[in-house]
Amino acid sequence: MAALIAAVAAVMLWKANEFSQFGSIFPRVTGGAMLLGSLFVLGRTLLGKGPDDAKGSSSGLLSSLALMVVMLVWILMLEVAGFTLASWVGFVALALIAGGERPSLRKAALYAVVGLVLVMALQLLFQQVLGVRLPAGVLLPALKF
Repeated sequence: MAALIAAVAAVMLWKANEFSQFGSIFPRVTGGAMLLGSLFVLGRTLLGKGPDDAKGSSSGLLSSLALMVVMLVWILMLEVAGFTLASWVGFVALALIAGGERPSLRKAALYAVVGLVLVMALQLLFQQVLGVRLPAGVLLPALKF
């Protein structure tokens, strides 16, 4: 998984060159963090000091695969659902998966509220401060600022 994430991060960094100076900030920071983190995990795993999940547990692999599927679906849904809806649903799904154990209804509601606040703040930052156009989507055009 670490090698796959490193490859995705490398593609992100390469594709960031196609964006404007301000538009490339987020993909470069995110891609750089992903690349460094995945290389760190890959190195520790190769040295035998990796997480227990790398030593044979299938639940860690299933969680990692689920996280990758959610990120892929999020990317595919950006144009259809728009940044706000796709990112909010993606955030909640990622938080629920990353939480590990079965979350309570209260925790899921907290994830939903925190996710909505964070996504709206990011949308305002990108559109109003950085001037980056985000996909509005065709499902809920009213969410476009």
